[in-house]
Amino acid sequence: MNIDIDFTSDRLPIPLRQKLAREFLRRAKALDEIEEAPSGTIQDPTERGEPITAGAIALAVLGSTAVAELVKLIRSFAERDTSLHLEMALPDGRKFSISGSNINAAKIDELTQAVRCALEA
Repeated sequence: MNIDIDFTSDRLPIPLRQKLAREFLRRAKALDEIEEAPSGTIQDPTERGEPITAGAIALAVLGSTAVAELVKLIRSFAERDTSLHLEMALPDGRKFSISGSNINAAKIDELTQAVRCALEA
């Protein structure tokens, strides 16, 4: 199951968001049952339409044991800066947005459950 994650911010510059996304990807790939996947959100720069999203990555979650660790990683990055938003798109069309300013136990539980359900589908 693939998850697209976009790192957005109204305050952080694009190079910093790209750096955070690369660090996130490196740390996520170090987890068991997580791999980099082709992203459905990044568009070819020669195509017309919206520009490429700075800081967009895609992960393949290969097993249920990775879900809790991935959610912990998402939380740790969201808490770094209140202006940083991690926007996630699941294969079933559900979208989640988590940031340091709105993160709470209920949001983490909701995200964990949604990822587990999408993985089982």
